[in-house]
Amino acid sequence: MRRLNGTALAVGLVLGLGSLALAQDVVGGPAEAAAEAVPETKPKAKPVDVDKLLDSTRIKAEFFETPLKDVCAYLSEIMSIDILLDPDALTDVNVSADNPITLSITKSEVSARTILELALRQVRFSNKLVAMPKDGLLLITTEVNSYTTVSYPVSDLFNLDPRDMQSRINLVDATAVLDMIKSKVAPESWIDAGGQGSIDLFRTSLIVKNSPQAHREIRDLLTLLRPEPKPVAEAKPMPLHSRRLDRPEAKEPKEPKEPGTEEPATPDPKKNETTIKLIFKVLDVNGDGQLQKDELTNTKIDLAIADKDKDGEISVDEFVEYATNK
Repeated sequence: MRRLNGTALAVGLVLGLGSLALAQDVVGGPAEAAAEAVPETKPKAKPVDVDKLLDSTRIKAEFFETPLKDVCAYLSEIMSIDILLDPDALTDVNVSADNPITLSITKSEVSARTILELALRQVRFSNKLVAMPKDGLLLITTEVNSYTTVSYPVSDLFNLDPRDMQSRINLVDATAVLDMIKSKVAPESWIDAGGQGSIDLFRTSLIVKNSPQAHREIRDLLTLLRPEPKPVAEAKPMPLHSRRLDRPEAKEPKEPKEPGTEEPATPDPKKNETTIKLIFKVLDVNGDGQLQKDELTNTKIDLAIADKDKDGEISVDEFVEYATNK
């Protein structure tokens, strides 16, 4: 066996370390190579709320025989979102992207939604074209193509517990709400009227299929019908000397009240009046702002009592007074 003396061993170590350093310089070193192998992760961009952007963007605009596609391009630049014209939808309703738009709004700023809706009204068959938010962009398409299905929890409208899987909304109450929505929100869009919109009840939710504009109006209507939240009383700190750390302070038992002596809850007059006016609109089938005898056929409303001025009709103010005092 060959032996290495001290000098030979030292020379070997120096050569070995030099070779290792050279190899690390060539490949960039272990740490650097690992860093290069891991790609940089970029933070995800927050999704754009197109509906909110349409309402919050306030602008002035003036177009003179400007092609529809150029109007969309202008709004796209202002809001920093993509606005696309659905070519198949335009073909279906025989509309060209070069359809001229003339519009002048220079005195005051309005929302971008208003500008777009006014522009689409100048297009032939404009009642069939809508702006539909989709995946962070805005799609100009036909109303039917824009239909989406949305679930609206309504258990709070009927004092039901949404956690109770056995909860069901009373059929009479549900029918009143469904009829109100179909009569006040896009009446011609529902299946009953020959359209393609639908509304159904599943447990404690409304399942609605309709256009984005109809969904906005439904949300607003349900907001009006919902009871106002009760204010939460602010908790006051207890003085240190009055705190009991050993056991809770015993409460004096309340004397039971005799049946019939409980004080009734006081309804909110403002909220009650809003609900009464909505019921008035549902009953006012011909929309003339008055209730005639034939519109009260299936109700228990006494025309003789409610008609204060004895003109044979019930006005909204007379109806509110009648329903409030009944």
